[in-house]
Amino acid sequence: MKISKILKVGLILTYLVLGLTVSLWAIRTKTFTGPRLKSRETLRKPRGTSITKTLKIPQSFQVVDSKFRYVTVGNEVHLKVDVTFNKNVDLSSISLGNNFRMLRRNQAGFWVDVHKTHDSIQGFGKKVIWSSNEWAAEGALKLHLRGTIKSTGGDFLDCNGDGKAEGGYPPPYESSIFYSVL
Repeated sequence: MKISKILKVGLILTYLVLGLTVSLWAIRTKTFTGPRLKSRETLRKPRGTSITKTLKIPQSFQVVDSKFRYVTVGNEVHLKVDVTFNKNVDLSSISLGNNFRMLRRNQAGFWVDVHKTHDSIQGFGKKVIWSSNEWAAEGALKLHLRGTIKSTGGDFLDCNGDGKAEGGYPPPYESSIFYSVL
């Protein structure tokens, strides 16, 4: 019984040594399986062909930037937000208080609408300006946009930048938090 185990171990060691020897010989003599290049000529581009092609990947409709700023109207300080998109905006698709909202964090920590009735928007191609027609609210503010906003080409807003239009489904686009201190 011991002899059969010794023979098995010896046979396994022989196979390992033989396999290692063949591998080393193949590396030393550079004999590998697979296609081999015969000259540098085969690496050159054939005449009349193009190696690279430029693919035009359609870009989804997204927010590029949002900037908060104060504007003085008479003796009051008002808040404006400049929102820049990567495509022209269809202003008829914007509904203030619905898909284009300014939110403020209340004392309980919930995000609530700042102004509902006196806000206004202006649009200039890729830029939309939200204006508060009342005094600026203090505290933490953020802009909240839903995916039902459309470009002039009919694309819904891609709120999270994944390349797919949300079309009204979560998640919304939310700007970074702006801390308003007057």
